[in-house]
Amino acid sequence: MSLLNALAPEADRGPTILEFGCGTGGLVVRLLTAGASHATGVDLSPTSVATARDRLAAAGFPDARATFIVGDAADVIIERHDWVVLDRAICCYPDVDRLMGRAITSARTRIVYSAPESGGWRRMVHRAMWWVEDSWQRLRGFQPSPGYWHAIGDIESQLAAAGFHPTRQWRFRLWRLAIFERAAREPSTPVT
Repeated sequence: MSLLNALAPEADRGPTILEFGCGTGGLVVRLLTAGASHATGVDLSPTSVATARDRLAAAGFPDARATFIVGDAADVIIERHDWVVLDRAICCYPDVDRLMGRAITSARTRIVYSAPESGGWRRMVHRAMWWVEDSWQRLRGFQPSPGYWHAIGDIESQLAAAGFHPTRQWRFRLWRLAIFERAAREPSTPVT
């Protein structure tokens, strides 16, 4: 099961979606195709954001359906969205408390994340894979991408303290995928 497979059937309800760490916009465009009313993607890479804008245009969506922003997800001030998605973004961010804090204040009804399992043999395998990937990048003369391990229990405790409860969780290979819902829908207000 992937996040796209889990979210696409519910996207036809027309939610607004905010993706932190949107990369080249693949998930955003697929959720718009499935019926999301509007999407915003935030990523640190200007190249990825430019590619996401091109992908949106190639899919035939007007600019009004999506916005892509270059920036630090924990620092952006943006209006609230129905769903906040962090697909493989948590492990790329050093301060998970700050990132999740911004996700919580930005989400009306749902927070969705995928993150590497933080314990047991899955973490050991993942660490070994990252070491091999980083070593390969160095050999090729590239700067490796940093990876950070955050305890899933701490992330989920922060979500629970903010009134989100898990509705679905599953493992996909070495990753934990989860959907957390807020019980009552809150009015639309800008994040301060």
